[in-house]
Amino acid sequence: MTLAHIRAVLICLTGVLATTPAQAQEPAPATAPATTPATETAPVPAPPPASETVATPSATPEAGVSVPPPSSAPPPVAPPVTAPPTPGAPAGAPPTADAAPSFDWGGRQVEPLPAPPTPADPAKIKRDSWRGRYWIAPRLLISGPIGGDKPARPTLLTIGGGFDFGVRINNRLGVGMGMSGQTHTSVRTTLPGTTDKTIKNGGMFFWDPVFVRVYFMKKRFQPLMEFGVGYARAKMPLGDVLHGAQIRAGLGFDAWVSQQVTIGFTTVYRMIALHMPKDGITPSRWEVGHALQGALQLGLHW
Repeated sequence: MTLAHIRAVLICLTGVLATTPAQAQEPAPATAPATTPATETAPVPAPPPASETVATPSATPEAGVSVPPPSSAPPPVAPPVTAPPTPGAPAGAPPTADAAPSFDWGGRQVEPLPAPPTPADPAKIKRDSWRGRYWIAPRLLISGPIGGDKPARPTLLTIGGGFDFGVRINNRLGVGMGMSGQTHTSVRTTLPGTTDKTIKNGGMFFWDPVFVRVYFMKKRFQPLMEFGVGYARAKMPLGDVLHGAQIRAGLGFDAWVSQQVTIGFTTVYRMIALHMPKDGITPSRWEVGHALQGALQLGLHW
């Protein structure tokens, strides 16, 4: 043998000795045992953490048991458990695990009641005095002329009387009806052939089917204003009867003596329009006169 052949043999022996320990450390491959359907569906247990596994090169696996090679892949993660979709949820909406069950209220959610209002302070509540809804008031009248044409214009300063009946709608407003009458005019007649003189009086009757009275204060002393329209009937001294219309407007007050009694005074303006029938000289016409009345009244309320 030559020196070249000896060198080649030593190189081959060195390579064989270097590869022999590495091949002994690798486990022998084993044939996988037959699996059944139950073992195929069973989940593979996760390998122990790498920190707890100790590799022993000299350990030899038992025959018939396959040991999976170590792997750095993470353990399998179980799929998340989700709650079933909420009934009535739209198609395609993702189910929510913490969603509260809802109910169908006809397409409208139930809204909570609003918070109650703040209670009012009893000390600040205004209490209106109320002393009766109805009233009746006898009246003492003093009437006198202020202008116009006779016979609509009165010719005497006379005393008359009347009464009012009314309803208080509230402390500010009242509606009533009234009637009154007084001497309107007078004439002196002399019998032919004698010196005896006779005085004949004519009267006026007013009917106020409706008048409105407004009160300006809610105290014991109540100023007021009133307005109304109505019917006028004049009986002339010589027997003629005239009919017409009249307007009532006044300013005054009511003073409460007790809860059922008032004393009041009202200054009343009267415009009187009487229809004069046609006679042999003048055609039919309207005569207008103006009068002023002072009314002292006693009101009874209930």
